[in-house]
Amino acid sequence: MKIQIAIDSGYGDQDDVGSLFRWLRQDPDVMRDVELSLGTAGSHAPGRMGETLDVINAVVSGTLGLGNLLLAYMGWRDSRRVRRGDDGGQNGRPPVITVINGDITIDVSSATPETVQAIVDALDRE
Repeated sequence: MKIQIAIDSGYGDQDDVGSLFRWLRQDPDVMRDVELSLGTAGSHAPGRMGETLDVINAVVSGTLGLGNLLLAYMGWRDSRRVRRGDDGGQNGRPPVITVINGDITIDVSSATPETVQAIVDALDRE
């Protein structure tokens, strides 16, 4: 399954994509089941007309790989909270990723096991 991961940090930190990319590449569980690369994508969010976004392209070999990818994201997000304070950023919210697979777009903003399962189920149906 091919997916793209875009990040909305809420305060325009362009290094978030690079930081998450490096974090994911250091996770052996992710690297076992996921091929990662950096790329750009046209704007897909309202209010971002003509803008390009940095994205992480991922080719995931199965549901377990997707689950590991999302768990690694949550670990990265929690590390950002510690570094930046409990709110995760200047606008009072931690970085949010958007997982895109064809016509399915899912914003990931919580770090619960239920959220991971819902995302895995939604993308696994594609």
